[in-house]
Amino acid sequence: MKDKKTVYVTEFSVRASSQDLSKVKVRMQLATKLYNSILGVGLKRLDVMRKDPSYSPLMDGLRVINKSLKLAEKKGEKKKISALKKEKKPISGELNALRKSYLLTKYDLIKSVTPMRVNCYFNQHISSKVAQGLATRAWDAIERHMFSGFGRPRFKSKHRPVRSLEVNAHESIMVKMGSTKKPTRLIWQGIEAPLNLLADRDTDGYQGNVLSDIQSNKIKYNRVILRTVKGKERLYVQSVISGLAPQKQKHLDGQAKAKGRRVAFDIGVNSIAIYSETEAKLLGFVADIKKLDGKLAKLQRKSARIQRLLNADNYQRVAKVRGRKTVHIWQRKKGTRDTVKSNHWHKINSQIVELHRLLAAKRKQYHDIIANDILALGDEIVTEKVSVKGWQKMFGKSINAFAPSGLITTIKRKAENADAKFEFINTVKARLSQYNHETDQYIKKSLSARWTKVDGEWYQRDLYSAYLAWCICDSRLTVERTKAITHWSSARQHLDAAAQHVTQHANRTEFFGSSAGLQRPPVEPVAA
Repeated sequence: MKDKKTVYVTEFSVRASSQDLSKVKVRMQLATKLYNSILGVGLKRLDVMRKDPSYSPLMDGLRVINKSLKLAEKKGEKKKISALKKEKKPISGELNALRKSYLLTKYDLIKSVTPMRVNCYFNQHISSKVAQGLATRAWDAIERHMFSGFGRPRFKSKHRPVRSLEVNAHESIMVKMGSTKKPTRLIWQGIEAPLNLLADRDTDGYQGNVLSDIQSNKIKYNRVILRTVKGKERLYVQSVISGLAPQKQKHLDGQAKAKGRRVAFDIGVNSIAIYSETEAKLLGFVADIKKLDGKLAKLQRKSARIQRLLNADNYQRVAKVRGRKTVHIWQRKKGTRDTVKSNHWHKINSQIVELHRLLAAKRKQYHDIIANDILALGDEIVTEKVSVKGWQKMFGKSINAFAPSGLITTIKRKAENADAKFEFINTVKARLSQYNHETDQYIKKSLSARWTKVDGEWYQRDLYSAYLAWCICDSRLTVERTKAITHWSSARQHLDAAAQHVTQHANRTEFFGSSAGLQRPPVEPVAA
């Protein structure tokens, strides 16, 4: 369904009436049932195919080849890679033939959904194009399970139903441009509702550029989404448009000034250090995100307490040893399920859902702001390739709130859109957090040591790592020491200015966790 060519997504809120919303709700409920039906058909065919005696030997052989292929690609053995690919081709062909014999393909699922829709009341509410889109979605879930190691696909429930519908044709769900008589509107199977446009508030001209693309018939397809915002159902339409996303003029001007410069950043659990030739920045995350995360944690604890009180037989007190202390915690009994849910619990749960939505929106907005700031400093972006999964074990709550991996993805996406370079540094070989360019030595530091001593003075660890990343050599493996020494006199001023700005001015609007080390005095590093 989705074109692999360059596209971007834009979203409009729809000024839908109560009658239109009730129609959309009915269609979403029926779409949930139809999705579950076609997913059930696909999973049954998968289970039958896996019982075939020829399936297991073929999969075992494919796994061995894939494992060898990964090792050969790491080592760069070209002859071995080509030989393994030739060996893999007949096995993949046999597996594809086996899947076709059991009707386990995308097109077979699309064929199966047609009688389900036509032979019952679904036909009145779900069009053929929408049904095909649901079958494609079910196939994508099964395909990820078969080939990419994802878990077994789950059926949609009444608590988590289908909330979006999309088709591979613009004519089924249409965004029609306005005229003097009628505004720009959504047209979808009897529903005709105007879009909420910025009009005079579009100061940057972004929405005007998007609407001109829509007028030029660049829409690939549209997607209708039903969301709960502040306890009320609201309708949105997303348009997938071919081409690059339009950029605001102020961002284009900043990128034009930054051409030919390198910018490096060092990302942490809840902060990011940026260094370029002109300035250095240490940015924490917006305090609003921290406040929302605190409210969310309180409501989640409150919800859990209510559930324990209403379903007391499902929980038990368990003693757990944490360090030197023994702590008693509540734990759910195995195999139990909460059946009693009060109105008060439902109200709290709706507040939790709304906070999740707000948190995601604030986080996305701040990610975009940071990415634009980085692109305004240089068009060659370098950073260490960090393992956020490793951080999740120690800083799970902070990772959930601030999403550093999502920030890296946003920076990379915006860099590609702006024709800027984005490259990762080999973390293991570069060892930026251990290196000291003055002594040309690598000194291991504990996580609690957030300051680095260079030339007799202390510097914030993340800022200094960002500077070393800026001085990385072309192979992205080691720091270019001569460059680090040459630019150190100007760099130390930028690093000091960034740290002073944080301690004096930025604490009111930004949140810096203990990982930034701003609340603690420097600690002398211990030699390895």
